[in-house]
Amino acid sequence: MHRHPNSVAIFQTDGRVKFTYPGGKSEERGMKAGQAIWTPATKHLPENLTDSDMEVILVEMKTRRRPAAKKPSDTNPPPNKQ
Repeated sequence: MHRHPNSVAIFQTDGRVKFTYPGGKSEERGMKAGQAIWTPATKHLPENLTDSDMEVILVEMKTRRRPAAKKPSDTNPPPNKQ
């Protein structure tokens, strides 16, 4: 299984796919070349149900960036110059 953020899928070829989701639920979907669909963020295992390769362009939406980790504080401050 793998995960995708919110995405738009643009199918380049006709196809039929079975998607299996966590917990064992699955569904089959047919796709037509030129079709574009919105896909919400998900975790799945796709299986091509045809004898041909299936081509799709997947455009993944950016997710909010996590803040950068804070740098550790310096435990040895520089000596005072007098």
